[in-house]
Amino acid sequence: MNLIKKSFQFKEYALHLINAKSIHSIHSPFVFDFVKNVLYDYRNFYVYNEIERLRKELLAFSQKISIEPPEFHTPYTNNITKSIAEIIKASAKPPRQAQLLFRIANHYGCKKMLELGTSFGFTSCYLSGAGKESYVITLEGNKAVCAFAQKNFTRLNRKNIELICGAFNETLKGALQKLNLVDLIFFDGDHRKSLTIDYFVESLPYLHENSILIFDDIHWSKGMNEAWEIIKSYERVTLTIDLYYFGIVFFRKALSKQHYIIKI
Repeated sequence: MNLIKKSFQFKEYALHLINAKSIHSIHSPFVFDFVKNVLYDYRNFYVYNEIERLRKELLAFSQKISIEPPEFHTPYTNNITKSIAEIIKASAKPPRQAQLLFRIANHYGCKKMLELGTSFGFTSCYLSGAGKESYVITLEGNKAVCAFAQKNFTRLNRKNIELICGAFNETLKGALQKLNLVDLIFFDGDHRKSLTIDYFVESLPYLHENSILIFDDIHWSKGMNEAWEIIKSYERVTLTIDLYYFGIVFFRKALSKQHYIIKI
């Protein structure tokens, strides 16, 4: 990561700390419920242990795999070959963030879910464990990573995850059509402004009032920051929550247009 990007992220994080609201200054009942019962829910849920045991095991792997072609602007595509452990550290969501995805899907009863950016499948497994009727389609652009993720799904007996390997611009439309109406989409795996907006717009016809969109790394770069501001401005968007590492979008008509920055 270059010095300019590090400087940008440091500034954005400082602004987040300055502007973030604590739970005691939140007046919206919906947002208060989210913060108290989802964000700050520190219970150890049933799905956590087996996924984190697998993560710990893979972090000990020294095996290297090829990352080609470097299609997506993600942390692990600067080099062609990296070890399993290096890729996990660079691209997989840490436990705290991945477990929040589970709690969101669980709390709001999300069943049909889509993920852009599988990596080794930790977040896919968290999402798929949210309920008995959970079904996740996850998209990954790298064939070597796809193969490893599929092994992880098999190992954890995640039969409710469908992995599709290929570039997002070739696989997203088909995945959306298969799900028809999507309850939750997690956008990870491409950190370019224009494509983030394109994928958001492409998903809109497949959303309903209770759909939830989660964007990863909204302050990763100036471009991602701008993409987040554009997404917030869309008329259908009624509520956004900025957690610094995630940007969460709601479309509920009963909510007035609000944008919250929440202390993490």
